[in-house]
Amino acid sequence: MKTAALGIGAMPETYSTRPSYKDKFCPIKAKKIMKDIVDPVLVEEKYQGRSAVSQHNLDIAESVRNALKDEFTSRFKIMVQVVIGEKQGQGVRMGSKCFWDSDTDNVAWYSFMNDSLFCIVVAFASYLY
Repeated sequence: MKTAALGIGAMPETYSTRPSYKDKFCPIKAKKIMKDIVDPVLVEEKYQGRSAVSQHNLDIAESVRNALKDEFTSRFKIMVQVVIGEKQGQGVRMGSKCFWDSDTDNVAWYSFMNDSLFCIVVAFASYLY
């Protein structure tokens, strides 16, 4: 700290534009949190049409977002995307595009499948400067 250069009564700079190493968004932790939320909800669930799974989409997205906000610092903007679909042997591709800082921002995803459906959960964490 450069207290001599600041002068008498001056405060050192305390505003950080980067998270500390321990406060960074960790995709491994986030994936475990997503797994702990998604698996109990969907393990016995059968796909019964779009309207039947839409409530699961909202519930899972909100639960994951709240759990990640509790785990990581409040300076991260957490965005969660959930896709649930019927499993019929098809392939699925998802894409996302955004501008971000690769030093501070990150992404985590988790995919779940049972005999009837698949679920993909993607969480984006963007650090707010």
